[in-house]
Amino acid sequence: MSHADPPVWHELDWRFMLPVPDLGRVYLASESSGDAARLRAVGVSVVDEPRDATLAFVDASLGHISSLERDLAPGTLVRVAIEGDRSWGISSELRTRGWQVLCRIWAVGGITNASAYVDLDDQRAVRYAWQRRRPADLRARLALVIRLVLARAGLSRALCREGFVFARTPL
Repeated sequence: MSHADPPVWHELDWRFMLPVPDLGRVYLASESSGDAARLRAVGVSVVDEPRDATLAFVDASLGHISSLERDLAPGTLVRVAIEGDRSWGISSELRTRGWQVLCRIWAVGGITNASAYVDLDDQRAVRYAWQRRRPADLRARLALVIRLVLARAGLSRALCREGFVFARTPL
């Protein structure tokens, strides 16, 4: 097994939030192809055919979701990346289509520079992640207070902009 740099392990540690952290065979949609080297570095098998996968990495576009329903085996675990303008609402759309949504994980600091991974549905954990921040200037401290108030009001989805939805394709 090749040795991975610490950031590689850091970027992959969300896998321990899964019911079974062994990733198995991973299929990468084109937007996730940059993850191939990192996954191989930690001993994960990356496959070219969606039907061979036990886990697929995709973005949150619905075009990908409908093609995944055709291409992946029933019950395949899918990691949907939420970043930029994409919305956590994809989890509702997946449920409507018959997918089993397992969890929504907020990448604190963003997907590419995450400092922690938090279950978005655990409001205490979300508030704790915000409370751990200790901004230096007054403006940032005021923004943090506003974020904490919004988090207490249940608006975490608007504050926590990047992360992953883990779901299983319909059986």
